[in-house]
Amino acid sequence: MKRFMKTSFLSLVLAVCLIAGMISPMQTQAAEKAKTKRAIAIVFDNSGSMYDGEKAWCRAIYAMEVFAAMMNEGDTLQIYPMWPIEVNGSYYEKDGKPLTISSRSDVAKIRDIFTPDAIPGYSKPINTGTPIDTIEYAAEGIESVRADEKWLIVLTDGTRFHDDDGSLLSESETKAALEERLGHYLPSMNIQYLGITVGGGRIQAPSVSVNSEYVYRADVAEKSDEVLSKLTQICNAIFGRDTLNASGEKVSFDVSMSKLIVFVQGQNIKNVSLKDSSGKEIPMAEAAYSPHYSEKGRTKKTFQVDDQLSGTIATYGALPEGEYTISYNGNAKDVQVYYEPDVDLAVRLLNADGEAVDPEELCSGDYFLEYGMVDKDGNWTTSALLGKTDYSIGYKLNGKTETATATSGGRVPLTLNKDDKLEADTIKVQYLSGYVIYKSGADLGWPLGGFVVNATPVGNLKMTAQANTDIRLLTLEESTFADVTLNYEGEPLTGEALQRTSLTAEVEDGNVGTEIVRTETGYTVKLKYPGTAGETQCGPCKIKLKATFTTEEDQTAKDSETIEFNITNDIYQFDARLSADGTYYLLSDVKNHGKTFTLHLTKDGGSFSPEEMDAMNLLVELEGVAYTAEKQRDTSSYLITLQGNSELKTGKYKLTATATTGDQFRLQAEDSMKFKIALYPAWVPWLIGFLILLALFILIMIYRNTKVLPYEMRVTSDGPFTLGSMRVEDDVHFKYEGRGKKTGRLTIQSPEVVGRNESCGLVLQLRANCPRKMKGEMTAEVISVRPLAGDNVKIDIGDREFKVLHGKFGLAGDSEVSDQYAFSIGPRCDVSVNDRVPNPRGGGMITMILNAIIECR
Repeated sequence: MKRFMKTSFLSLVLAVCLIAGMISPMQTQAAEKAKTKRAIAIVFDNSGSMYDGEKAWCRAIYAMEVFAAMMNEGDTLQIYPMWPIEVNGSYYEKDGKPLTISSRSDVAKIRDIFTPDAIPGYSKPINTGTPIDTIEYAAEGIESVRADEKWLIVLTDGTRFHDDDGSLLSESETKAALEERLGHYLPSMNIQYLGITVGGGRIQAPSVSVNSEYVYRADVAEKSDEVLSKLTQICNAIFGRDTLNASGEKVSFDVSMSKLIVFVQGQNIKNVSLKDSSGKEIPMAEAAYSPHYSEKGRTKKTFQVDDQLSGTIATYGALPEGEYTISYNGNAKDVQVYYEPDVDLAVRLLNADGEAVDPEELCSGDYFLEYGMVDKDGNWTTSALLGKTDYSIGYKLNGKTETATATSGGRVPLTLNKDDKLEADTIKVQYLSGYVIYKSGADLGWPLGGFVVNATPVGNLKMTAQANTDIRLLTLEESTFADVTLNYEGEPLTGEALQRTSLTAEVEDGNVGTEIVRTETGYTVKLKYPGTAGETQCGPCKIKLKATFTTEEDQTAKDSETIEFNITNDIYQFDARLSADGTYYLLSDVKNHGKTFTLHLTKDGGSFSPEEMDAMNLLVELEGVAYTAEKQRDTSSYLITLQGNSELKTGKYKLTATATTGDQFRLQAEDSMKFKIALYPAWVPWLIGFLILLALFILIMIYRNTKVLPYEMRVTSDGPFTLGSMRVEDDVHFKYEGRGKKTGRLTIQSPEVVGRNESCGLVLQLRANCPRKMKGEMTAEVISVRPLAGDNVKIDIGDREFKVLHGKFGLAGDSEVSDQYAFSIGPRCDVSVNDRVPNPRGGGMITMILNAIIECR
């Protein structure tokens, strides 16, 4: 958590954004820093005195614009004007609708602030004084915002404020009212007050006592051209930044930076860049921003504009220590560089020898709390760029708070005794412009409630185990697994001291049991079967032995040792194997004849004797099917026969057979087999599947071989359309119906002629001619040709001629025409229409000729 301590006033609005969110909690090493979200409210005095023949309004608005441009991502700025303002056609006022800046794209709105004489729906007089209730609106507004830090900034030239009832307070009453209101809100937010001297007035900075961790500072800009620098100082204080001294175009720093801001003020500033010592240009963290003076002012044209206010702000992210060069184009009058060192406060616990100590292992003795600033890599740093540092190291010892203060990193000596309780209290450092890092016990990784100090460090307990790592299963319980001896501080534990020891065994790999017996010189560990020898897991195993010793001072020393060993099965190899005639059975066969499985049992690859088979036991698991099991003592096997009763159903089954020897080892062997009982032979489902696939194939082939019309038919003009002596270059009109279907129609018509109604064309009735699977060029069958109009028409389609003969239109023959025909067109076909119609303008006939090309795809 970061807060700001009360120190000398640094500045107000501009720099609030310059240095946001620099330091985050960290222990002995630098960690990724949490971003601090800040909510900032500015009370902006836009009363008449800021405008009347003055530049104060212009300088204040420019400073607020620069302030907003330097905010960190996630921060918000709300501007509460004392009187309503207009920005690009929208109105903002102190009562519930402040101007809100939440991203870089909003910043330029500040430049467009305009104070009108009146606004729609606002009945009160505007610009009639300095209302003190604006402070209350701003404070209550920011209280409702969720943020890590909240800042209230008052920016005013008022020497006398108006009270809530509109009455004008005297200077002393104004100061008292301000102190009462600001003091009321201080316990919940940080407050900065900046008075601006305008027109020779005398500004009194209100005094407010600080009794909390929040900040209150008040300052006065003696001239309005000091507003920018004052706000820059405040910005540094809020965001943990400071001004970096530049030597010409060079800047350098000996500690890494989390942010660097270059602010070049002047006319036509462009192409600001930063390069490292190798000449490599450093990319900006976000696009450069160019603040500019405002010309909006207010309705009454008695204000002045400071046209010297402009520049460019360039923001850079994390930078390593080194030397850098700044360059830019334009006429600069001032270059300021603001920096945020990438540092944190670190605290660690050391023993008397200066070695780091885990606080959980504290015991009686002398210690140090070491503290100081560290860079991003966790290395101690005393860079001069940190400015003046003030440390306050607070801790509680047995509930009593102790605090050590210093101006540099160092060590706080501690003497701790058994059962002392050590807790972290407030640990903080103030550096740069008054920026403060706080550390709590949680930030340091200390548990809630702190640590309890142990007695003098317990001595060293050494356990020695002489173990047998090659175990035979046959004699596992008969031999000793391990002999264990214990030594404390180099001396063997025997007699009464051995009675204050304990030894446990944890099986980490395997399933053997253990038995531990205390002897005169230590312990003996034996292994036990988990139930029977046959249940014992053979192969690699692991056991962890843990020893404890309680001293006469009631302290506990511990030691442990892990033993890896191998268990070899030297009894005999017992195997079981199921066999049967197939795994697919007809329900009728099982019901009528049953079905038999054979369980073959072997001992080291051979057979069991009849006497051993007599002692053998069998467990069969088979759900839903009745069965019988018959021991075959002469063949070292079992016959398991399925019983076909009336309740037997089709389905999938699993047979599991487990045999257990009857000797002292009780070895087990099992095998499983899955089978299926069905109504039909196994080939029937395959046949049905094949027939379904065949039917699908036939349907697909029928579908793909079905004849369809072309998917696309295009008709284009083959030369101009002629109407008498007129030539028309426009393309022919056509309409194709039935694409992808069995029948369709193609209509072709001559282009329109402006001022004329004559036209010619034809209609083709079509029938599918190509299979659906055919791609690319296709054809269609023509079953009817009909002219659109005219009795003297002649149509040529390819090498076929259609005309009117004896009043009948059809395919021309030697002496007559026929309406019985069918022929194919495509992929490309020429069409010509020659039609003679009466001339509507009088006298004779006119000829229309249409030539076109049909393309089928």
